[in-house]
Amino acid sequence: MLGLCLILALNIMLSYYIFKRDAFSCSFLLFAGYYMSALFALLNVNTWGTKISIKLAFVLCVGWMSFLCGELFVKKLMYHNRWQCDEAHELKEIRFQPMMLYFVIALNLLITFMLYREVSSIAQMGGGNAGIIASYKQNSLDYSLSGTVTQAMKITKAYAFICGCIFCNNICVRQYTRRKVFKQIWLLVPGVIYCIQCIMKGGRFNVIAFIIAMLFYLYFALQYKSNWRYRIELKNLAKVVIAAILIVYLFWFYKEFVGRTSEASLFEYISQYIGGPYELFNQFIQSGSTNAGNETFAGMVTSINKILGTNLKSLIYHEFRFTSTGIMLGNAYSGIRNYYSDFGIIGVILMCFNLSAIFNLIYCRLSKSNNIYKHCFGLILYGSLIYCIIFHFFTDYFFARLSVGWFIEVLIMYICFYMMTKVRFEFGK
Repeated sequence: MLGLCLILALNIMLSYYIFKRDAFSCSFLLFAGYYMSALFALLNVNTWGTKISIKLAFVLCVGWMSFLCGELFVKKLMYHNRWQCDEAHELKEIRFQPMMLYFVIALNLLITFMLYREVSSIAQMGGGNAGIIASYKQNSLDYSLSGTVTQAMKITKAYAFICGCIFCNNICVRQYTRRKVFKQIWLLVPGVIYCIQCIMKGGRFNVIAFIIAMLFYLYFALQYKSNWRYRIELKNLAKVVIAAILIVYLFWFYKEFVGRTSEASLFEYISQYIGGPYELFNQFIQSGSTNAGNETFAGMVTSINKILGTNLKSLIYHEFRFTSTGIMLGNAYSGIRNYYSDFGIIGVILMCFNLSAIFNLIYCRLSKSNNIYKHCFGLILYGSLIYCIIFHFFTDYFFARLSVGWFIEVLIMYICFYMMTKVRFEFGK
């Protein structure tokens, strides 16, 4: 385990300097995520009885190097090491009609009320004594939200990321002032409503993904404004670290509300989430799985079954496993497990390379643009997906989630973006 930590630390430094000290380069984010997971796994080697096999180390290293090669291919060969625009840019305020924003907030509040009614109804069906959120989580396997509310929540999510991106851009246009930030603060309301909806459904991860997107939007605006010469100051980095620690604590504290009755301490609970994938993937490498089904494109297989009426097997959720010392670690094996399970080591190489190439092609297109406002929707969409790279150590949130429903969600996001930035209502005429 220590060897993997050293390899990842080397890759982090290597990717940081190769890709011009870009803290949001895909390889840097991927290695940072796996490194954080490796540290927690290392600290629990004795507690879990972990014995990392050479085969696991080989599979992981092949996946990591394939991802790095994907970024090198895009940035060094396709963009000839010039993936950032060399010209100075002036940020422009993204204008929107206040009336449209107020309408969006009212609509999202209505959707939240509809969600609350259905969550409460499902929670009461089981007749349990737990809270509303915990009871809903317990009964959601047998009862689901209506199609109307499910689709309406995609509108809330879309406006959360759209308004969040506009907010981050606008507060960076000129010098930070309290008055200016206050004028734009209404743009954060859709994001707050989205987070409330996630919490009502018992979800914690989506809230973290939204916060990561906000950090990316802010980082990109600052880089674009400074001609890609912006460097994160130590005090700002300290603020991010403190905020991350607070989020981790809230993640642990909230477990009781969603029905997680683990008696583990804060460190033990977080370790199982973050460091568990190494031990779980190690067990999978050694003993395989009794569950069959496509894992890499599970979402697409499910959509095909619904549309064509076929019965193709897919595996959306992995099996739960225990450590040799009797500790239950969960069912997150890292994204590489999906590729290895379906296609072997060749699949690990191809899928990691393709994942890197897809994200880097979009990122380079945005970074190279002379006018980012022509690609504003692409920036919003990319920010909403960046968590897939950071949390790849946990599972694959990109290929496995591709489905008809996902493409509908993107379409809804584009329509909402058009309504927010292009449509203007004229009154009094």
